[in-house]
Amino acid sequence: MLPAALAVMMFSLGLSLTIADFARIAQFPKAFAVGAFAQMILLPFSAFFIGWSFGLPPELALGLFVLALCPGGPTSNYFTKLAKGDVALSVSLTAIITVISVFSVPILASFAGQYFLGDSGRQVSVFPIAIRSIISMLIPISFGIWLKRIAPNQVAKLERPVAAVAMLLIAIVIFGSLINQWSNFTTWFSTLALVCFTMLIAMLFAGLLLGKIFDLKHGEISSISIDTAMQNAVMGITIGSIFPAASDGISLVSVPSGMYGLMMYFVCTPFVVWRRRQAN
Repeated sequence: MLPAALAVMMFSLGLSLTIADFARIAQFPKAFAVGAFAQMILLPFSAFFIGWSFGLPPELALGLFVLALCPGGPTSNYFTKLAKGDVALSVSLTAIITVISVFSVPILASFAGQYFLGDSGRQVSVFPIAIRSIISMLIPISFGIWLKRIAPNQVAKLERPVAAVAMLLIAIVIFGSLINQWSNFTTWFSTLALVCFTMLIAMLFAGLLLGKIFDLKHGEISSISIDTAMQNAVMGITIGSIFPAASDGISLVSVPSGMYGLMMYFVCTPFVVWRRRQAN
């Protein structure tokens, strides 16, 4: 179900995108560069440092790092809109970094697996992760963009129900991954909750700080903060499930993504309300 859920989610994202969303970065090159740096460089380094600081076991530390390699989820675009942020920047960041991650995540996740898990991590090579990324992400998102291009009127009717199905699948996958590893989840609940909370707060305020340093607009800063904090948890769970599991069920590597995917809504909502009030 994991690859299928991710495919529906990426198809839904594709239906909301146009080719112009990829070319629009020419309108805000500085803001895009800051957002891309925050998501693709700062976030993985922060996840590695936070996992090490809290003394997470290798599987959970790897899971947190894999999540940080994933792009922002489509939900970040909606939260940016609620915060009165720059939605166009948010959409462009999501679109471009999602496509890049199809190629970057398999390589980086494979190396990370070897680093964190040693011999058992070497069982997972770049190839199976790349195949799953292409089938579950690149093909559905490309099909969604193509469909919107050739049949915009029909897609306009499809977009909302497909997005609703995608949101339902996100909830099922997140809760399902936690239930599947319930004993480990309850054992590490307090630590994981603190780890995810720390990373969310750190990324939200890193976006604020970078925006101030580079003198970005209010809406651009909100967009970068939200897009950096809100990750594609379903992708993190799906990639994490490829790694060996100690028992029947999905791998423990998927648990941090499930926990993070649950917590990010609660942590980011007050931030969105605060930024929305400041924008008025």
